[in-house]
Amino acid sequence: MDYSEPPTLDSANVPNGMNGISPDQVHPIPFIDPQIPKDTVPPLSYAQTPSGPPNQTRPSDQTPVNITITQGMISAYLAFLQTQTQTNKLKLEYLRRREEREEKESTQRRELERLRLERETAQWEHNKQSADMKQKADRAIELLGNPVVDASVKQSAGDYLKKLFASE
Repeated sequence: MDYSEPPTLDSANVPNGMNGISPDQVHPIPFIDPQIPKDTVPPLSYAQTPSGPPNQTRPSDQTPVNITITQGMISAYLAFLQTQTQTNKLKLEYLRRREEREEKESTQRRELERLRLERETAQWEHNKQSADMKQKADRAIELLGNPVVDASVKQSAGDYLKKLFASE
């Protein structure tokens, strides 16, 4: 290989750390930007040492890399950043709305559960009172029908039944 002239590389294959390619590794698939014609991208220049190709750097001998970035590359990167920012804003807004909706649904579920429990408790109390009242009425009727029971007890049972039927 002739080291008198630096090699020309596509700007996406340059291991500069900013494009996701570490300086120790060359990306296997070159990136081709369809907005920038290939003939307008200036070649990259490397400061080389005579000991080896530019991709093989030794820890003790770091070679500086000069990269020329075109206006089209900067514009494309800024457009990408703007798109990414807008996408993230929309995602954040979506997540905020979803959280509000889930909180609202959770509140509604808790309220419905509370109302259901109140209704069941009221129904249980009503059924208990009805059963108690029926049991007392049956007991009063039984006392009225028993010939052995004292007349004052029969009078009290009769008064209770009158009061019970009058209140309904």
